[in-house]
Amino acid sequence: MLQGQPTPLPLTFKGRVVGPSFHLSVGEIDFGTVSMGFNATANITMHNTSDIPMKFVLRIPEESESRQVPYTYLYTYIYIYICVCVLYIYIYIYIYIYIYILCIYIYIYIYIHIYTSIISLSLYTYTNIYTTR
Repeated sequence: MLQGQPTPLPLTFKGRVVGPSFHLSVGEIDFGTVSMGFNATANITMHNTSDIPMKFVLRIPEESESRQVPYTYLYTYIYIYICVCVLYIYIYIYIYIYIYILCIYIYIYIYIHIYTSIISLSLYTYTNIYTTR
């Protein structure tokens, strides 16, 4: 409250929050081909591009956590193996059904062919019997 002012005077403040910002010397870190169980290193530089000081923490997984990585690959391989097995089962079922339907068609075709042959032979014999008399 201002002296001599009977009512409080409102004050408005404007401001801008500036957070820390930084720039890395590389866009992505390429370690190349690294065999399982071997280490690779890469050097990068971090530049503070803001006017305020910045603290950062670089977290590197512990040795025990990095040893668990192959198990994720194991789960991937198991998943792929199961998918391939299911695919083979579907293929075998499809082939079995296809062969079964093909056999039915062949059976019907042979049955109709033999049946029509018998009928035509019977008619031929029947007509020959009556025409020879």
